Amino acid sequence: MAEEMNNTAMQQNPVPNKNMTVCKACGAQIAKGAKACPACGAKNKKPIFKRVWFWAIIVVVLLGIVIGTSGGDSDNGTAEKPKTSASAKGDSPSAATVKEYTQVGIDALLSDLKENAYNAKQTWDDQYVEITGGYVATIDASGAYFSIESKNDAYWLDTIRVDIPYDIRDSVMSQIGSDKSVTVKGKIADVGEVIGYSVDAQEVIIH
Repeated sequence: MAEEMNNTAMQQNPVPNKNMTVCKACGAQIAKGAKACPACGAKNKKPIFKRVWFWAIIVVVLLGIVIGTSGGDSDNGTAEKPKTSASAKGDSPSAATVKEYTQVGIDALLSDLKENAYNAKQTWDDQYVEITGGYVATIDASGAYFSIESKNDAYWLDTIRVDIPYDIRDSVMSQIGSDKSVTVKGKIADVGEVIGYSVDAQEVIIH
């Protein structure tokens, strides 16, 4: 019955302009800005989608979705980046220390130096060598170096200086002794007619 009355009132009282609306309780025409219907006293509530707090909630929810999505994409991108291993870049510590050594007897080195110091320098300077046939001649008291010589009588006054790096100094210098047979692996750092050969040792094998 009430619904029929509302329909009748709406038909009898059409909304005259955009500033007017219809009371949902009795169907009477009322101003949109009115807080209550003057006919029945019912409150004139705004539709929920016209309320400020409704849109504030919508904005907050949408921002949360956008931020959450972008953050997730960023995390995934970071996790999926390929990692470059040290070995793939050629920076492996073991690769840096592995050298190709040219094996040469101490007699051959000393012979080259006596024959022509210039040619000996061109041939052997900065070369990585494995010197065989050497015998310990002198040992530096500070442990920085020792010298090796050949047992060949022709070169008994000639020696090769072997400089020992600090990290292997204790292990090498504590075990060598005068006249010990050794094999030296390292880089020839200098060649001269007076100073002879100077070798930066990387490994010393005591026989």
